[in-house]
Amino acid sequence: MMGVQQAQAFIAFLNCEAQNNEQRAKNLRATALAIEGKIPDRPQKRKRDDDIKANKNPSGYSLFVEENIEQFKKSHPDRPAAEITSIMSKQWTATSEEEKRVWNFRAKQQMQSEKVSLQDTVDQDDETNDPANAERKRPALKKPPHPTQSVEI
Repeated sequence: MMGVQQAQAFIAFLNCEAQNNEQRAKNLRATALAIEGKIPDRPQKRKRDDDIKANKNPSGYSLFVEENIEQFKKSHPDRPAAEITSIMSKQWTATSEEEKRVWNFRAKQQMQSEKVSLQDTVDQDDETNDPANAERKRPALKKPPHPTQSVEI
């Protein structure tokens, strides 16, 4: 017969083995899904839509990078993206305060012009939904008859 301590140790061992087997089973299921070309259930990343991007406030730095990165990539095609980003950051740091003010001013102007164009789009949508403009809308198309209905030929 087992003593109390031996029984507790044996129970702890069994619990540990069960946990290890559960983890191994999870890993095996994930491997099987990967082989089948399926991705195991993971929380989905939030998708960004154009509205979120349009509302972002561009900074002078982001405008600087946007306008200069393509030229830099063409002149240094062998450099990895992380290194290019690092170099662009160093170039921005080396830029004089006066030039940075110009970039920041341009970014603010761009943001304001985007807000105006976004507002124009909203205004145009309001015009098309205005009941006064109802006569401009196309008439609704007739639905085709249901397959079980008889149709005159």
